[in-house]
Amino acid sequence: MKYGFLLTHGPLSAECESVLALASAAAKKGIDTELFVMVDGGYTLSDARMESLAGSGVKVTYCFHNAEERKSVPPEGTPYVQGGIPELSGIMAECDRFFSF
Repeated sequence: MKYGFLLTHGPLSAECESVLALASAAAKKGIDTELFVMVDGGYTLSDARMESLAGSGVKVTYCFHNAEERKSVPPEGTPYVQGGIPELSGIMAECDRFFSF
């Protein structure tokens, strides 16, 4: 079983809270979980909760173009994967369930 999540809202949004909680719960249950962040979701890359999520086994990929536009590109050494629409498409194609927030 594999779950995919898309987050397009910032760190103070209810959507962000939901994604963090759902992705964390899925990972704790042993479900292969991937999260793609883009648009204002890029602002979450500096959020400690997102770093914790990435450290718990959730693969977090971010849209480099959106992060660059918002000046939120994470520094080297973070647990995130740089990507774009092709990576998002791959996540969508590979997962059993896809959730968009």
